[in-house]
Amino acid sequence: MFKIILSTTVLLLSAIAYGQEEPAKKAIGEEYGYDDLQGKCYRGNLRRDAIHKTSGLKALKGVKWKFKTGDKVRSSPVVVDGICYVGSLDKKFYAIDAETGKEKWSFKTGGSVYSSACVYEGYVFFGSDDGYVYGVNCESGELHWKVKMKWKKKNKVRSSPAVAFGMLIVSGGWDNPFDDFGEGGLCPTRGFDLETGKVMFEIDGGGKGFASPAIDGNLISLMQMYGMAYYDLSTGMRKGKKAMLNACQANQASPVMVGDRIFTVMADRGFYSESNRKMMTISRAFLDPTIDPKKTKSTPPLTSACYASPLVLNEVVYVGSDLGKMRTFGTSKNGGSYAAPNRGWTFDAGCKIRSSASTANGVIYFGANDGTIYALPETPVNSPAPKPLWKYKTGGEVYSTVWPG
Repeated sequence: MFKIILSTTVLLLSAIAYGQEEPAKKAIGEEYGYDDLQGKCYRGNLRRDAIHKTSGLKALKGVKWKFKTGDKVRSSPVVVDGICYVGSLDKKFYAIDAETGKEKWSFKTGGSVYSSACVYEGYVFFGSDDGYVYGVNCESGELHWKVKMKWKKKNKVRSSPAVAFGMLIVSGGWDNPFDDFGEGGLCPTRGFDLETGKVMFEIDGGGKGFASPAIDGNLISLMQMYGMAYYDLSTGMRKGKKAMLNACQANQASPVMVGDRIFTVMADRGFYSESNRKMMTISRAFLDPTIDPKKTKSTPPLTSACYASPLVLNEVVYVGSDLGKMRTFGTSKNGGSYAAPNRGWTFDAGCKIRSSASTANGVIYFGANDGTIYALPETPVNSPAPKPLWKYKTGGEVYSTVWPG
């Protein structure tokens, strides 16, 4: 259900439509325009495709600087205008000079900060385990506003926000990821006025995990407790009467919007692709009644739980799993729809890969739970697994998505 609410008012390596009566209905995109925020938010842009238009780092010369926080870092860095923004489990959110590694400012919240940044017009937005979403001035580090994502019970905000069409959009919240709908229910995805923090719209069921919303034009894709759904923001309507996959665990991976498809990973050991905005699963027929299940193909299982978001680059899908494998799948068009991906090469990291892959200038970057950061060359799916261009052992587990500069 979609509601419009009326409002009166780290480590660096070197080498909403406003709620007034509309005289004539206008799509949100027509009024505000769409900016994908390339280079300004988690996974590089609002599509969450993790494709960075930068030179990257093909050769490692050493560590330029290290910055120590008061606890582990599970947030992913976002670097904008020479400042690295990242949260920590020490309950602080940091702005760090990306050239020197010196702290510019830190902002104290009431809970651990797993959420990654979204930077927009001089402000940085992020969530916290205290249940608040914060907007902080990029220059001064002073609070602009904060809003509570409370839904029946206190919800931890571990997803990363998006800014689109004059709104800050935050997906769901977190109580216990393995609770059923129960007392806590599913915290709605909400859109907040950027100036006041007032709620401007709600979409029922925003999920309970780390999954962040992906937006491409007027379409928003959301991970929910039992699958994925997507909506047209200009109409508030879900695309497809049953456009939602069932999954048996809370969803951690964010959806990735690539052309006419949406890719994601479910925690119930499956890789899923969506063709022309229509769902495909390993073991279930399409839930959209406009699709003939007999014409679908199953995707190969990853044989392990997956918490990393996929990277899709030149028709190759890269996704890590808890078996310690970075797997690849090749996709191709087949009769007007996309066939099930064919499994390609596999890189064995030897331990869990919960860091989502990113890319820049032909290099694939990801981290592993043994603390190693890898840089692999982009390699055709039907080739042998590549050898790393370089790898670097950090001092702790790497959950973050690498931000290649």
